Amino acid sequence: MEFRVKLTDEAEDDDAVFGNPGTASLKRRATLLRYEEIHESRDKELTQDGEKLVGFKPLRKTGVIYVTEQAVKKGFSPSDPSWANFGQGAPETGDISGAPSRPKLVDIPPEFEEYAPVSGTADLRVAIANYYNEWFRQGQATLYTADNVCVVPGGRAGLTRIMSCIENAMVGYFLPDYTAYSEALGLFQSIVPVPIPQSSKFGMEKQMPANYLDELVSRMDLGAILMSNPCNPTGAVLRGRDLAAYVEIARRWGCAMVMDEFYSHYLYLDDDELKDSGDPPMVSAAEFVQDVNSDPVLLVNGLTKGWRLPGWRLCWVVGPKKHIDLISAAGSYLDGGANAPFQHAALPLLQHDYVRQDVLSLQAHFRAKRDYMLGELKKFRIHPRKCPEATFYLWLDLSELPDPINDGLEFCHELLEENAIVINGIWFDLSPRGLRRHAAYGPCANFIRLSYGPPMEELKVGVKAIERVCRKHGVETAM
Repeated sequence: MEFRVKLTDEAEDDDAVFGNPGTASLKRRATLLRYEEIHESRDKELTQDGEKLVGFKPLRKTGVIYVTEQAVKKGFSPSDPSWANFGQGAPETGDISGAPSRPKLVDIPPEFEEYAPVSGTADLRVAIANYYNEWFRQGQATLYTADNVCVVPGGRAGLTRIMSCIENAMVGYFLPDYTAYSEALGLFQSIVPVPIPQSSKFGMEKQMPANYLDELVSRMDLGAILMSNPCNPTGAVLRGRDLAAYVEIARRWGCAMVMDEFYSHYLYLDDDELKDSGDPPMVSAAEFVQDVNSDPVLLVNGLTKGWRLPGWRLCWVVGPKKHIDLISAAGSYLDGGANAPFQHAALPLLQHDYVRQDVLSLQAHFRAKRDYMLGELKKFRIHPRKCPEATFYLWLDLSELPDPINDGLEFCHELLEENAIVINGIWFDLSPRGLRRHAAYGPCANFIRLSYGPPMEELKVGVKAIERVCRKHGVETAM
């Protein structure tokens, strides 16, 4: 018997309707109806101006796109200083204190007016391989070469290439995780997406212990696992022995471990964990790969986040040569490859001294912003359940707030009225192909993701907006 939740304007008991700490307010019902309309659009005919678009299917928008579109309807513009965008998953660009100088002009020799190879230029692939060898594979028996690298025009392009190469396999993914995985996992019919909820026993703010994952992989015969590490949205990070254990699972069971490592530079450790060398701490599964050409570990990263250059759309996939050959071939019909001029311009950015100085400045700058936001939000009883060690996101628990703003959907819409954008938690409760129909009532309903990627002045504008929403609902400021 199919279970469906009936949403009406009549007063009903919370538990009977939601089975969740969510509210029974009429405003929440309207918000939930909007959510259902978005995610059930694939069940309706795709129309434009009343005419059916023959042969096309409806596609869902990611949470960032949907919420930003709602903000634009209310007057949002990225150049408007009265707005704060806590929603966009991008770091501030431009100069920050202590960082090396960044390219301001890109020289384009005639040879770079031609197409670049689909797998990327040889020089850049060598530079990327050297980056991993220098930072993560000192003293290892095998090292990455250009054959282990494929350059791609953005992280999602890399993930799409990888997914297109997987044949007739169950692919595990964690809940919550990066919103774009939902469409990447649902696009190819040869993939069976398998959700792996982070157990309430350990909390969403910690990655699943390796022994639990090992049992899941073996029992379900998973062919691959897709995950972000550090994790978007929670800021949790696998490192050291825990990360080594995940790589061992991939090696033992032949399960491809697809690691989205875009936030690998955003790591904030205690002083007693820092390296004696003064080098910045970073994280990558590359450190625990035994054989670069046999361990089924694929690393996806790029200039987008770690180098704070999202507009360059220059990223890469690193892994065994046999996998990289397939991923490169997929690019010939999916995206055609990354642009040539920026591949040439990226070479100095991967040099060891540049990376060292850039990451040290980045970590100091973003740690200060994280600590500022945690301190301000604590005044309004808004906080993560665990202080994030990585990324530039806060996975915030609203359960201590009063009805109705203890719900992520409602908080998000109320904050839009105050010129600020956040992403409600249900967007990270991934549902490839719309198979999971009741994410709106799941464990992410009382959470929001807040990005402290924007500049400090914009963060301060956003804090004032959050304060107005909280005061409107009677939340007293705690000192």
